[in-house]
Amino acid sequence: MFFKLKPDSPGTFGRKTLYGGELTDTPPQIYRMHYEFDRWSPDELLEVNSVFVGTVAFEELVKSIAPRPTGITFDDMTITTTLAFRQANPGKELPPYRWVKIVGKGGVDDFGLSSDHRLVVSARIFGYIKQKVENCKAILFTPSSSPSKPPTPQG
Repeated sequence: MFFKLKPDSPGTFGRKTLYGGELTDTPPQIYRMHYEFDRWSPDELLEVNSVFVGTVAFEELVKSIAPRPTGITFDDMTITTTLAFRQANPGKELPPYRWVKIVGKGGVDDFGLSSDHRLVVSARIFGYIKQKVENCKAILFTPSSSPSKPPTPQG
C-alpha cells in the first residue's frame, strides 16, 4: 500500500536556486536549492513545485528506519526568510533543513514520484512520518489513479 502526499508549501524558490529550464517546469531541474520561507510551518517535510525540503530531524528519522528506505537522498541547501516572515515571526529561528531528493518510482520504492510528479510513500514510511507532516494532504495511491482507456480486446 502507498500514499500520495501533498506537503505544505510555506515558501518559494529563493534567488540562489540554480536550475535548468524554467522554475515553472514540473518538476524543475534543480542544481542548487534555495528555499525562501514566506510563512512558518511546523511540518518537517515541505514542498515547492514537486521539489522537497526537510528538517535535519526528518533526515535523521528516515535514516534510522530499518531496512533503509529506498528512493530518497539528501543534499545541502540554503534557506532564508522573507521580510513578511520575519515581521510575522519576530525572533523565530528555523531549524536546519536539507534538500530531499526523491529518486524512486511511486508505487515501487519507499519514496517516489507519481506520473503527475506528486510524492508517493510506502505505508511503512507513512507510519513513521505522518506525525511530522500535520499539514500534509494524504490519499491512498493507486498507480492507475489517472483516467485510462479500457483495455482493447486482443484477437
